[in-house]
Amino acid sequence: MTLVALISPDNYPVLVGDLLISGNLPPREVSLPGPGVLTADTTITPSGTIMGLSQKLTLLSPNLAIGWAGSKLCARILLKELRAHFGERTLTSTELFEFIDRLDFPEKVEVSLIGLCLDGAQIHRFHNMAEVIHHPNAGRMFLVGSGIQDFQAHLSSFNLPA
Repeated sequence: MTLVALISPDNYPVLVGDLLISGNLPPREVSLPGPGVLTADTTITPSGTIMGLSQKLTLLSPNLAIGWAGSKLCARILLKELRAHFGERTLTSTELFEFIDRLDFPEKVEVSLIGLCLDGAQIHRFHNMAEVIHHPNAGRMFLVGSGIQDFQAHLSSFNLPA
């Protein structure tokens, strides 16, 4: 189960993401950082089998942070193409999505993106194939990944003041 979220409590943008990679494979032993090893019978989740960990947030350029959910392979290819094209220069979210739209990579639809782009003194939030919800405390949230419904259920169970 994956969740990458862009939340804005008190209008301060925060990009967060988990590390878990799961898929539709038979259960197997998985070695993760920390104490012990997950045995095959503990790697089964509602969204598949735990396969390992992967960083789902990246600083693409000095002014652009991206979070992704979906196919790990497709995300790696997409990020590699973006780095090769833009290098380390600053860019806008418009440039980012124009490049993605022109990219000859049909599997790009298997990756959802959310992120932050610093443009001068302004921070722009952006998303591609994200669910957008509004919360009185967290503001407008962009959510991607298979954990969206669980996150919303947990969020609604908290008795947070508005």
